Amino acid sequence: MKFVLSSLFLNTLIGTAFSENNKGCVSTFEQDVDYFPEKIEVEKSEHWTITYENSYKVLKNTDAALSYLLYQCGTDVPQGEISKHNVTIPIPLPDDFGLHYTTFIPFMELLGKRGHISSMYGSPSWVYSPCLSSIIDDDRVTFIGNLNNQTLIDELQVNVSTPYFVGVGTPNIFPNNFEISEWKETSMLGILEWLKFFSVFFNMEKEANEIFKQVEDRVNCASENADIITADKPKPVVLWGSYSDYCGGWDVARSCPNYYCELATTCDATLLTSMDGSIDASQCYRNYMTTEEFVEYGKDADVWIYSGASDGIDTILTKYGGELGDFKSIKNSEVYDISGQTMDGWYGVRLVEPDALIQDFCKVVGNESPAVVTPHQLIFLRHLNDPVASKPVCTDTNAPYVKLASECSRIIPVVEDSESHSEDSHDHNKSEAENSKSHSEDSELESHSDDAHDDCSSSKKMLSAIILIVVSLALI
Repeated sequence: MKFVLSSLFLNTLIGTAFSENNKGCVSTFEQDVDYFPEKIEVEKSEHWTITYENSYKVLKNTDAALSYLLYQCGTDVPQGEISKHNVTIPIPLPDDFGLHYTTFIPFMELLGKRGHISSMYGSPSWVYSPCLSSIIDDDRVTFIGNLNNQTLIDELQVNVSTPYFVGVGTPNIFPNNFEISEWKETSMLGILEWLKFFSVFFNMEKEANEIFKQVEDRVNCASENADIITADKPKPVVLWGSYSDYCGGWDVARSCPNYYCELATTCDATLLTSMDGSIDASQCYRNYMTTEEFVEYGKDADVWIYSGASDGIDTILTKYGGELGDFKSIKNSEVYDISGQTMDGWYGVRLVEPDALIQDFCKVVGNESPAVVTPHQLIFLRHLNDPVASKPVCTDTNAPYVKLASECSRIIPVVEDSESHSEDSHDHNKSEAENSKSHSEDSELESHSDDAHDDCSSSKKMLSAIILIVVSLALI
């Protein structure tokens, strides 16, 4: 009893009995204990929220108007809260779960949960991750053609109680399903921040916070460097466009916000955008440009990023070489496509690599730091003359996901000489005034020092009193 009373009192003083989130179940439930000392805050995302109580979390997908009650395994279920939420489930989640979209895979890999994916929607051929593909080859992942087909799921022997992460609005028979709306975010960091959303189910807020902070810092570093580099020169102009045989015309960057607009803004470039086009491609739900319209639109751009398939740009330059001959970007060999990680990689991991893509873009528009020790090597963007990438090979299925971005070194702005001389000219004028103040400041400093001594003495007395209270309780 002596120990319990004193420890509870100390817990009250400290504010929590744990220094980190529990990755398993707790053995004893204490109502006044904060079981989630490591928390997250939503900074960039627009479509989800989270609130913390001592033993449970309330996670909401505001886009889908859904609420999830997640309580720490081993604690009492908050009975009064259950009716307010769509799903109530203990956390951290068990060792297996399911995924709907392949774009969710790298989020789970970043959290070290690759080996816990037990089932997925679709086909193994849709998976880009080389290490997950190896796991699939070992028959450790079950693929489901229809998440809403009870008979099929029973035949595949998939447990319907398996927690499932699904795209927003997806019909399915899994009662413990959690809808994801990452694609509705308007910024790349907003999309990446869904990593924090996923982390909440595993009590991995600390890990998600660290990853997000590192990515955000690299993005900010690239942006700050680009601002300095372009301060005294015109911004490069970028054409983002490709040809579609199916739609019968040229597609270009349209309205903002969009990720390509964010790339240009971050790297201090001017992105050409247009909603024009005389080809009414109803099958593609928008207008497309004719070749003549596209030439007039993009011929003066400094850089052309071809946003179609990797085998498309060579074919297009051969087929339309005559019409595109006046393109400034072609003449200056400033043509790139998006196949640096293969097209599967572009769609498969780009969402968790905003820093790498931004570094790519800044490099191709000439706004990468010139003083960097190790220049960034293109990851997603590929120069027309470089070979087309092949899918990476996995050597260890348990290896952690390795981020693709380069380390970013900030440029130190050079102070202009004129500014330095201006500051020197004021030094003599300031000196007499500063000297005249010194005597009075010294006397005030002596007075403040006495006050600080008194404050320190008072703080020591208060600490001594607290210690005496703890000791007294321990003797009860």
